[in-house]
Amino acid sequence: MANMTSKASRQSLKEVFWISVGLAALLLFWFWDLFTLKFGFISGDHKVQHYPWMSYLYSELHQGRFPLWTDLIGCGFPIFAEGQIAALYPINLIIYGLLPISFEAAYNYSTILHYWIGGIFFYIFCRHILISRFGSFIATTIYLFGSTQGGYFYNMNSQKTCIWFPLVLFLMERALKTRNLIYLLWIGVIFGIQINAGYLQIAFYCLVFSFLYYFFRLVFFEKDEGSWGKRFFIFIKHSLLMGVIGILIGLPQILATGELSQFSSRVNLPESFAYVGSLPPQGILTLLFPFLDPYLGQEMYVGIFGILLLSAAWFWRKEWSKQLWAMFWLGLFAFLIALGQFSPLYVGIIKLTHFYGFRVPAKVVYFLVFAFAVFSGWGLSKLLTSQSEKETKRAIVFFAALMLIGMTAGLFAEMMIRFFMPVMKQTGSWILEKYYVGSPLHPHSLDLYLDKLDSYLAGLTQMVSVRESFWMKVWIFLLAGNLAIGILLLTVPARVKKFILIFGVLVLALDLYGYTFVNNIKPGWEAYDSYLSPGKPFLNYLDQDRSQYRVYEYYTDLSQDDSFPLMYNSNMDHGISDIGVYAPFALLEHRNFYLGLGASNNSLDVSLAAPEQFSSLKPLLDVSNVKYLIGQEIPSNATGWKKVLDSAGYSLYQNKEVLPRTFWLPLGNTVVVQDFDRFVRESSFNPSREIIFEREELKGFNFAKKENRGKSYQAVILNEIDSHQIQIKTHFQESGWLFLSDIFYPGWEATIDGKKTRIFKANGIFRTVLVPMGAHTMEFVYKPFYKKWLNLPFVCAGLIFLISIVIGLKRIKR
Repeated sequence: MANMTSKASRQSLKEVFWISVGLAALLLFWFWDLFTLKFGFISGDHKVQHYPWMSYLYSELHQGRFPLWTDLIGCGFPIFAEGQIAALYPINLIIYGLLPISFEAAYNYSTILHYWIGGIFFYIFCRHILISRFGSFIATTIYLFGSTQGGYFYNMNSQKTCIWFPLVLFLMERALKTRNLIYLLWIGVIFGIQINAGYLQIAFYCLVFSFLYYFFRLVFFEKDEGSWGKRFFIFIKHSLLMGVIGILIGLPQILATGELSQFSSRVNLPESFAYVGSLPPQGILTLLFPFLDPYLGQEMYVGIFGILLLSAAWFWRKEWSKQLWAMFWLGLFAFLIALGQFSPLYVGIIKLTHFYGFRVPAKVVYFLVFAFAVFSGWGLSKLLTSQSEKETKRAIVFFAALMLIGMTAGLFAEMMIRFFMPVMKQTGSWILEKYYVGSPLHPHSLDLYLDKLDSYLAGLTQMVSVRESFWMKVWIFLLAGNLAIGILLLTVPARVKKFILIFGVLVLALDLYGYTFVNNIKPGWEAYDSYLSPGKPFLNYLDQDRSQYRVYEYYTDLSQDDSFPLMYNSNMDHGISDIGVYAPFALLEHRNFYLGLGASNNSLDVSLAAPEQFSSLKPLLDVSNVKYLIGQEIPSNATGWKKVLDSAGYSLYQNKEVLPRTFWLPLGNTVVVQDFDRFVRESSFNPSREIIFEREELKGFNFAKKENRGKSYQAVILNEIDSHQIQIKTHFQESGWLFLSDIFYPGWEATIDGKKTRIFKANGIFRTVLVPMGAHTMEFVYKPFYKKWLNLPFVCAGLIFLISIVIGLKRIKR
């Protein structure tokens, strides 16, 4: 028996080895331009967030630093706490920190590596639930290149989180089969890895759906474990074990992000936030027309021929195993959650929990299409091996009918939309006016939304037009081809059907190949260079200025997105400090401080600059150390600016009244107000001669000062050791305030000559300390409370590794 087990294990390892080689070859073919760095993953959020943030991670790790904080965006920002930099994610640490490769190679190969790992894990899971080798391979192809990967491709961290999901399911199956708790310990480790992978919302979904699968498998289908109550108790016990380990390994990230979320612009969210990004019921049409996903909702594409494989799986459902039934209920639950506001289940959960922090419930379509991919592999296995003509014929007839309906809908879609256009416009206008305009998440005017509605309908009409849309032509041709395959399968002899099925699988591969590049891999490095090219003259000019300064994007129009020369975060790759910030957890105080000046995008809406307020709010830019402004023409009455460069319709302006990043003012220049934002918007503010505190900030703090605002600021030399430590030397003949135009945030500590001193919040959002007369050395050091827990993930994982070795050695001795 032992020899048989050993032989089976060797065969399984051999199979995994060869599938790994096969997937590597497939990815090499699929992503050749990515391997050769000709193209890159830079579409959507990649170019304005993931690319610059990964560049910063690469730079910090290669300089031997751990990136808790950056001074390059938002006047300082806790970049580790935001989470998406994923600094504790093991693969990031290896690829971006240890491997001797360029950043571009690390950036591209990281994503390709996750495709490969995810494919291996998915294949292993499919084989473990007794899907054939060929069926598992095709299912893996659908998983890799359909909407399972493609649906979350816009966000690298979704991929880094989700690829571990099939491994979790496999380990759960092993735990149920062997009754070995060591598998549960490793599931806990993987949960922690998912938490640290950069997307806490997706990690939460992965944990929920993992527990849900385990619940279905253990409580519903493992009846030999005893009564229903006993099985439920075992489920709770095992879930606590896995969950606690996962939380311990992810604790530093959870603590840091939890702290940041309390200071972010996502506090006190309305219930409507939880429904943003719901999957509309018509989203199911993306099974046939994935290129319409901007108009139909999150795509759930498995390839056109994949629909036949799903049909076959459904018509053979009487032969489903308990694993497949668990997968079915998992997929159904995912679909009901993805519907969001259109699903009573989701609405009920939101109203019951009163938790509104997650938007875009359509993201859980990943788990639905994951189930589709599994069933596609099983359905293919049945089509190739089953002798039942009845089920085969029913599946093919259903598929052929669906292809015919899809073709008809595609041919007449434009005519139907044009016919109902007046009704659609009227209904859309009513919805916008009733539910959008004036709501907390939609601050813009009705006219702007009506313009967007017109653009939406015009774009939809063009996209479904057989005359104008290239992709509608392609997809109708694809539907017709699959209809022909369906007809052949109904008419050819049984011995020929396998060849037709193999041909259909080849068509499926070409279909998914096109889908991958159409929907996901948008322009690469050349396009990224093109994206930055309008800003290159500005960057070249700024690179020549070696002083400490910040830049500011004078951003007044949403239509400037694609052409703006230096958008938020783009500065990071060049080491230029920017007061702008693009992050979901953009600080609320930062956003409010620059209200009217823009400089903030929390991924919900862009805070645009208001030209009529620009001149009156200029002191806020002066005190923020903004030396340069990039934008189109600034208001004609704006003073203190000098145009130094024109390029591609934009200009670079130099601020002649900029204040240094740190300076000193005597106590006599202190002004106490009730509300800083209100004060600066209703009164004149001269930051070079006065330092403003809100009354609450100085409550209980007594200091002697003389009313004397005649003295101007005095610049102080700042020595920035790194982004986490700043040293300043002072020598003044009287006590005064040392002001630093870096944002006030928990975790920063200040010392004067080695003795800890209090940091005050002054001039709205910045740091200030009271410095005695004489010569002193001042230091600001970032020491967040969670810093002491940063080694916890590695300690916990190491302990579980040692426990596994000990248990393994005991089993060998037996």
